[in-house]
Amino acid sequence: MRLFGISLLALSMIVPPALAQPASGSLQTIERVAPGVWAIHQDEPFQLQPVGNVEVIEQSRGLVLIDGGASPGSAARIAQLIRSVSAKPVTAIAITHWHSDHSLGVSTILKAWPKAEVIATNATRAHILGPPMADLYPEAAPDPAKLKPQMDRVAQTLDTLRQRNADTTLPPAMRAGYAAALEEFTLYKKDLDGAFLPARIDGFDTERVLDDPVRPVRLRFLGPGNTDGDLIAWLPKQGIVATGDLVVAPIPYGFDSYGASWQSDLDKLIALRPRIILPGHGLPMRDDAYLRRLRTMLSDLRTRMAAIGPKEDLEHAAKDMEPAFAAYKRQYAGDDPWRQRWFGSLWQAPIIESLWRESRGLPIKQAGA
Repeated sequence: MRLFGISLLALSMIVPPALAQPASGSLQTIERVAPGVWAIHQDEPFQLQPVGNVEVIEQSRGLVLIDGGASPGSAARIAQLIRSVSAKPVTAIAITHWHSDHSLGVSTILKAWPKAEVIATNATRAHILGPPMADLYPEAAPDPAKLKPQMDRVAQTLDTLRQRNADTTLPPAMRAGYAAALEEFTLYKKDLDGAFLPARIDGFDTERVLDDPVRPVRLRFLGPGNTDGDLIAWLPKQGIVATGDLVVAPIPYGFDSYGASWQSDLDKLIALRPRIILPGHGLPMRDDAYLRRLRTMLSDLRTRMAAIGPKEDLEHAAKDMEPAFAAYKRQYAGDDPWRQRWFGSLWQAPIIESLWRESRGLPIKQAGA
C-alpha cells in the first residue's frame, strides 16, 4: 500500500503535503536551483499526503523531467509550473522509482507533451507495467471501475481523518495535523480521478545518458536502496544530483528497503561530491550534511540489528531495537509531536522490518510484488 505516495499505510500513511499556497499542502512550488535547473517541491511544514518532487532540466532540444507527479491533478499543476519557466517541450521523463507519488502523473504529463520519452530502470519499469501497479491502476487509458478500489481506500482514509480531527482528547498540535491532512486528502481524492498508467516505458540496466553540450544528464542505477530499482539523475557539469527516495527529508521512508545496498548507494552519492542535492521529498540541499546523517543512521541501525542477532520474530527485534531510535527521533522530528508520530510510522517501524528481514536472509518484497 505504498501506492498513495507511501501515505495510506498506518491510516495507513498520512503525510501532509507541503504548502505552496496556504490553501492546501497538496500544491507545489517551483524553485530555480541553478541556471536551467528547477525543483518542483512541496514547501515546509512537513506534509502527510506527499507528492514526489519533480526536477526540470533544460537542454538544447527541450526539457528533461525527473519524475512526473502523484496523480492527474498534481501533474496538471506541475505542467503549468513547467510552462511558467520555459516554452521548450518536455522531451524525456525519467521515473526514479515505481511508487505512485512519483509515477502516477506521468500519463497526464504525456497528454501535454506526447512525444516525450519515458525512462526508468528495468526493475521500476516491470513494477509499473506489471504488478503491483498494473494490478491496482488502469493501464493506458482511464477505467473508473478498475480505479474504484483505490478511490474507496482514499475515502476510508478521509473518514478516519474526520474522526481524528474531531477527537477533542488529542493535543492541539495533533488535531491541527489531522485537519491539514484532511484537507490534503480531500484534494488528493479529486486529483486521483482519471488516473492511469503510461503505456510505454523504456528501461535500462545501469546507465542511460541524455547528452547535451551544456546540461548532460546521467541516469544511473546504483543498486537497490529505498526500492529495488532506484534511479538517480546526475548532472556532472553542474554538480547536481536528483536522488529520488534514496534521500527524503525531513523524515526518510523505510518501507521494503535494502539496508546494505542502500548504505552503499549513499556512499556512492557522497563520493560524487554534489553541490546541490534534490531529494525525492523535501527542499533542495546545498550541502551533503543530511545525506551523511542519513548514511550514519542507516549504518548504525544495521550494526545494532546485527548485534542483537537474527531474532525469531519481528516483534522481539522491534523491542530490542526501540532504544536505538530515541536520539534519531529527536534529530529528525525534534519536539514536534506530529513529526514524532510519523517518524515512527514512516521510518522506525518499516526500517526495523526491512533490516530484520535482511539479518535473517529473507527476501524484500516490493509491496507484495
